[in-house]
Amino acid sequence: MTFTIKTRGASAQPVLQDFICPECGPFELLAPRDVDGVPCPDCGELAPWAISAPKPQVWSKPCTAAIKGGDMKDRPPGMLDTRPLAEGMSLESWKKWQAGITRERRHQQLLKRGAIQKKIFVG
Repeated sequence: MTFTIKTRGASAQPVLQDFICPECGPFELLAPRDVDGVPCPDCGELAPWAISAPKPQVWSKPCTAAIKGGDMKDRPPGMLDTRPLAEGMSLESWKKWQAGITRERRHQQLLKRGAIQKKIFVG
């Protein structure tokens, strides 16, 4: 399998890349984007470029509800609750239940924003 490295922007600007030295092992080094290999800083042998794993994104709010013993109050709004499915609720009724929760949350958002008026029935 072959692949092509496409550079966008200034290719002379160095970026942090992963390289694997046959003698010393993997290491990171600031190098220009279009470099296929660099000399190892320890032994001087040519180390080829290695495709690095993507860096994980840092979430602004930890999902503590997914941790064993997490509380439902810690869940961010809109996070699905699948516990009833584990307790035996049918998928069809669970989807209806989730749609109702979503509909109510959306209704509260519209009320808060002033997009709709709360109806009061006098009877």
